[in-house]
Amino acid sequence: WGCHVRVSEVTSGGVTYTGIAQLSAVEIVGCGQAATMRHSLHFEKVPGNGSYVRGVSVHASNAVGIMVKSTPGLEISGAVVHTSTGSSIAVTNSDDVLIDKTLALTVYARSSAVKEVLANFEICVYDLATSSTTGPCAGTILRDSAAAGSHHMGVVIHADDCTAATRGVEGLVGHVVAHS
Repeated sequence: WGCHVRVSEVTSGGVTYTGIAQLSAVEIVGCGQAATMRHSLHFEKVPGNGSYVRGVSVHASNAVGIMVKSTPGLEISGAVVHTSTGSSIAVTNSDDVLIDKTLALTVYARSSAVKEVLANFEICVYDLATSSTTGPCAGTILRDSAAAGSHHMGVVIHADDCTAATRGVEGLVGHVVAHS
């Protein structure tokens, strides 16, 4: 079991506290907890409050490298996410997320028995159990980034209409799939 860096909103004693994280030039190694919702770096219910991830390295993750859930307006730029057990970067129910100049490498499945979508960049996460996306991702953009070495896909956008779900993919460098 690895560490779990979580930035979120919590309520205690009737008072709501909202976390903010401005991460720059940070290395997160060996974090995340397999088969749980405890990802290496996890943003949840943090509304566009100035949080960002810049120049961060997340590697040897035991779960999703960077999870963005119910956190609109988050910026992830200049990040490197590699060797994750789960998608490198996953965005769900979060509008206007910017993923820019980011490198995502080597994604492994937890086990062949676990049915899950694995991608270097997974936009609008898809729940195989319910056969549906887990929330809107309007305005999300993946720009000038590279994906390589995923178990399934480099980039996946789960939406019936990709243009409605995301502003798009711009300048993606390339992708090589490594099937086992």
